[in-house]
Amino acid sequence: MITEAITNLKERTGSSQYAETKFIKEKHEDSPPTYRKLVKFTYQKALNFAFGDYFKRLFDFNKDKDGYWKWLAGDLASGARI
Repeated sequence: MITEAITNLKERTGSSQYAETKFIKEKHEDSPPTYRKLVKFTYQKALNFAFGDYFKRLFDFNKDKDGYWKWLAGDLASGARI
C-alpha cells in the first residue's frame, strides 16, 4: 500500500505522510483501521535505517568515562528506547 502510494503520487520532492495516508484511504477502502499507524511506523523504520548509525557515532558516549547523564542523553538522542 505504501509503496503504491509513493509511486502513484509521483511528486518530485517526495510525498508527505498526510498525502500518502489520504491516497491509501481513497484507494483502499478495505485497509485496516490502523493504517495511519502503519504509515508512521514505516517512516520511523526508514529513518532509523538510514540515519541510525550516524547518530550512534555522533552520540557515542561511554557511561563510565563520560558520566551516566551524558551517556543517557546521547543514547536517547540516537533513538534508543528505555
